[in-house]
This record gives sequence, C-alpha cells and structure tokens, in this order.
Amino acid sequence: MQSTNRELKQLPWLENSEGKTRRVGVELEMNGLDLDGLAELVADFFGLDIASSGRYERLLEGDPAGDWVVEVDYELLKRLGREERLDKTLSDQINKSAEDVLVWAAEALVPMEIIGPPLPLDRLGDVETLISHLRKAGAKGTSDSAVNAFSMQFNLELPSHDPHAITAFLKAFLCLYDWLFLRADINFSRRVTSYIDPFPINYVKKLLVADYRPDLATLIDDYLTDNPTRNRALDMLPLFMFLDEKRVRARVDDALVKARPTFHYRLPDCKIDKSDWGLYMAWNDWVEVERLAADEERLQACCDAYLEFLNSPMKRLFKKWATSVQEDWLHTGKISEPVIAITGPECGAFGPRMLVALAVRLYGARPLQLRPGDEDKNHEYDGVVVTGGHDVEPVLYAAEPEIESNYDTARDALEIAIITDALARELPLLGICRGAQLLNICRGGTLHQELHSQRRKTSNRWTVLPLKTLCVVDEPETRDSLLFRLFGQGRSRINSLHNQGIDQVGKGLKVTGRDLDGIIQAVEDPSQAFLVGVQWHPEFLLYLKSQRALFHEIVKKARKLKKN
Repeated sequence: MQSTNRELKQLPWLENSEGKTRRVGVELEMNGLDLDGLAELVADFFGLDIASSGRYERLLEGDPAGDWVVEVDYELLKRLGREERLDKTLSDQINKSAEDVLVWAAEALVPMEIIGPPLPLDRLGDVETLISHLRKAGAKGTSDSAVNAFSMQFNLELPSHDPHAITAFLKAFLCLYDWLFLRADINFSRRVTSYIDPFPINYVKKLLVADYRPDLATLIDDYLTDNPTRNRALDMLPLFMFLDEKRVRARVDDALVKARPTFHYRLPDCKIDKSDWGLYMAWNDWVEVERLAADEERLQACCDAYLEFLNSPMKRLFKKWATSVQEDWLHTGKISEPVIAITGPECGAFGPRMLVALAVRLYGARPLQLRPGDEDKNHEYDGVVVTGGHDVEPVLYAAEPEIESNYDTARDALEIAIITDALARELPLLGICRGAQLLNICRGGTLHQELHSQRRKTSNRWTVLPLKTLCVVDEPETRDSLLFRLFGQGRSRINSLHNQGIDQVGKGLKVTGRDLDGIIQAVEDPSQAFLVGVQWHPEFLLYLKSQRALFHEIVKKARKLKKN
C-alpha cells in the first residue's frame, strides 16, 4: 500500500547541466473523454489557446514553458489526420472508410494522450492538480478496463551529461527496478506488451561491477548492444540520441526516437480514475533512484549486494530482491545491515553454525561467529543466536549432577555473558536447543538433566529429520506468540537432538510449544520484541518456510533496532 501523503519529494540535484532549474515533461494516457473535450479541459485549466494540427491532434498554446499537446496516441491515425480528407473519387471514399474503421477501433483500444512541455520542478504540483481535475471530469485509466495498457511517463532533464554520472543513474535504476516494478503494481495488459521490458540480465551484471566506469562512447555502445529498442522501463535512447545522434542512428532505425537531454521513464501505469493515485507515487519512487545515485558508497554497496543476489540461487529462492531493497537500501544514507552474533564451542559444531549463518545471510544480516575467548573483544552486534551443543552444567542452576556428561565450562561462561548482555540491551535473541536452556537459566529457571524418564508417547532417538511433533500452545495468553503466528494452531513436525529440557520456566518466559509428552519445546517473553527459545534445531530444517521464518523474524527485529 502506497502512502497517502501526496507531498512531492525533492530531488538531490535541482539544476541541469547548464546550471538552470531542472525541468520535467509529463505524459498521461487515458480515455473516458473525447479529443476536443479533453483539450478544452486542459486549456481551461492552464488558460491556453487551442489550435488544431490535424483531425486527431490539438496544440495548446500560451504556456511560458512551451506548448501542450492533446492527441490520439496512434501514429498512423495522426498521419492520416494531417492529410486533407477528400470525397470526390472512389479512392477517396475507400480511404475515408478505412480511416473511419481505424477511428472506430481506436476508440476501444487507443488512449488519448496529454503531452506536457518541459516544466520547471516547482510546477509539478500543477500536474498533480490537473490529474484531480481530469479525474472529476470522467477520465479513465489503466485499471478501468482489461485492455487499457495506459501509462504515465516522465521526461526528466539530467543534472549532468558526464558519463560517470549517467552510469550512476543507470546502476541505481537497475538496483531498484524490482522494487519500482512492485510498487508500480503494473496492470496485466501492460505486462504482456513489450513496452516496459526489463533490461537483459547480462547487461545488468555488466553495469553493476565496481570497475564499470566507461567513457560516453562505450556506455552508449554497450547500451545499444543489449537494448536497441525504446521498450525499456527507463528508455535511454532519447538521451543518447541527444549526446551522439550519429552513433545511435547507426544502430537504431526508429523514427519515434527523438533526441532529448532527458531520461524517458516509462514504467508507471496511469490510474487516473483512482482517487488515491497521483503523480506523487511514481515521482517519489524515482527520487529514491536519484538519492541512491547521489550516494556513491551506498550505490556501490547496493550494486555488490544485488550482484551477489543475482549469482546466488539460494538467495533468489528464499527472498525477493524487492524486499531487500525496501529493508536495506532506501530512505537513509547508511547501509542497514544488522549483525547477528552466532555462538558456539571453541572447536567443532561447524555444520550447525554455518547453517545458522546461511539462514541470517539469506535475510540480509551479517553473521558474526563468537566462541570462547571472544567475549573480551568488544564485538558489536544487533541480535544473537545461541546454538545447540553440550549439556549445560547443573551448577549454573544450583543443582547436583544426576547424570555423567561432558560439560563445556568455557562455552557456558561465554554464552551466559552474551545472553546477559542481550537481555540488558533488549536485543533480539534466539536460543536453539542448549541455547533455549541457557536462556531459561539466565531468567532463573531450571532443567531436566535427562528426558528419557519423562517420555511416554515419544522416542528418545536423536534425528535431524522432522519426525517429532510440536504442539503449539493455544491459550489466550499465547495466541499472540511468535510460534502461534508462524506455525498456527495445531501440530507441526520438528526434529530432536537434545538430552535435556526446560523444567521450571524462568521469569517472564511463557511456554508456547510442547511435544506429545508435554515436554517444553518453545518459550518466549511476550514483553520483548524477540526473545525466543526453541528446543529443536530449525537450522537443519531450512527447506521448511515456517522454520526459515524464525531467522527472518530475528533479522527483521535486529534491522529495526539498528535503524532506530
């Protein structure tokens, strides 16, 4: 859902290459009004005079920025409309009939188009008000019919014609394209046309590398090799025609390409009949492109991240790039990449720790592996995952040993220190198996030192496969729990690799999951943004969406904490 705030954001560059206020031409396609009715509405709104340049075109004169054009957006029909229409011979009558058939067909399929002159930025508000004026008069947009492939297009002057600056704009646009496309909510009729085809993936990868800093000729040649067409969401042909017409004409034979010192942004639909739609939506999203282009360090970091995403099948499987853009690369000049500390023993447990690291990387966080001896190095982190491993020493919860076991005193000390720090700073924390048990101890709880005697309906067999049953607690005080939201009411499949389990629950923790024997499988603190302990091993079950969601949630909460 787009914001209802209609304020037009300010571009980072307000002047063009000549040091004058940047200008933008806006094109709007619509139907619901006939040609003369639409021309009169626009002319009355701006106080302009109407001149006819053909049967299907109207020129609106008198605006200090230049002439407005209102026309039927059909090149053949416009050409016919500029010719004198005779009715003397049989050939004249046939031509007239053919033109009438084209007019009839165009009424259902071809939009009326308003083409504005290059307006200074401070007049964009006039276009926004014009849109509301036309909506009230009955203008209809893309969403009015399944066949309405109508658009709103910008022709925005560049702040510089330096090839490095142009390349930065292109890189920023390519990085944000998936997000822009999602935000624009493009109508199906425009998706199936070729008007806004995405840039080829090989071209995208070529531009995103850090050392791609071409001169103008190379930039244009590379573009023309992969994009010898107007049909791109960001059509660069008018600009390249303006900068080097001979080079472009040698590769592109299209009379509709006109030289202009502008970007030609063609992506947005025109949904003029929708009350919450306006120029501000597409414009404010474009501003994000320019803000990214203006921040060289952030731009290259975003390019690197997008390249990594494109080259990683696993990342593309688990997360959409548009989501990463929204969470990591907008609205701020700093990169929001939360750091998740992952604890483990001094030696071993490589597999579980690497799987946890993979899981948090998939959702845009940077893993930080912490093992005994690291607690004194003043590491900075925004969230914590305490992984599984050896049994916890009973002395930590004031109990006598009931079984013989291998304890890891150094690891106990490290992880208790990290959990205590996370609790004090209210950092997001996920305890896995032993980690859930240590969390419970740090909150004053106790453990069952062995679970074999507790089992009646379940096996004590260890397995990484989801062969055990999780029963999500369905009580009024736990229905807002994370576990209830992720797994829903009822039973789910989990694995089991533990000897011990939670006995008395620590202060502030609520039991949100049990197994068929009633043994506690999950605890949470509902007063915290994310404080969760699970007895199973979700890192071995990343192929299940609900298990991945645990890592997604801790990264989301850590990212929010970092931004704040």
